[in-house]
Amino acid sequence: MYGLGLLAALQFVAPHVAQGLAIPSASGTVWRYSGTARWTLPNSTVVRSGRVDWQATVVYSRKSAEATVVVIRGFPTDLAWYEPGKQPGLMILTSRPDGLYLREVAQEAQAQEIADSILAGSDPGDRILRGAPEVGDCLGADPERDDGMYCWRVERRVQYQGHPGWSLAYRANPDLQTIEIVPGVGITAYAYEHHGTVASVSVRLRVLTESHEPAEP
Repeated sequence: MYGLGLLAALQFVAPHVAQGLAIPSASGTVWRYSGTARWTLPNSTVVRSGRVDWQATVVYSRKSAEATVVVIRGFPTDLAWYEPGKQPGLMILTSRPDGLYLREVAQEAQAQEIADSILAGSDPGDRILRGAPEVGDCLGADPERDDGMYCWRVERRVQYQGHPGWSLAYRANPDLQTIEIVPGVGITAYAYEHHGTVASVSVRLRVLTESHEPAEP
């Protein structure tokens, strides 16, 4: 799942996209996070801790009448298994009337190609939030399970500077991820905790710098 291996103003989102889940999509938009982390030194049981400063940036975006697709470098889920010097990866976030989707990619050139194909109707990845979220939603769950594990579960409603949003959790046997998503702002908090080898991180949004370059049609 993500991290082992949301967000310009609402007017930049295509008019028929689910407005309630709109995220900043203009290229150059930057989110700056800060918090703390604990990590285990390689081949040892020595644990270190320290401050984390992290940046997420929109590097490419496209839109249609039904979707907005955004490529983000440094999506907060990259912070899972954080240690000093960790490099940011690339994530494609897609906003459609039926919700928000995430899809990891390896290279920026590949990300642009995949983003364009998503806009043309290809697989947008894993849906993490419905277009009309409700507390208790558990997206991606195995239909054989009823324990709230291995799915993005909407835990509760949250607020960020007066903007309403949702707190999601992904519970697995080895670890726990939590993420707070606030439409019109983006990801406002992220946390990861491994249940075995010490590895944890918790960050909150410190600064959002919006670009005013609209997504390409």
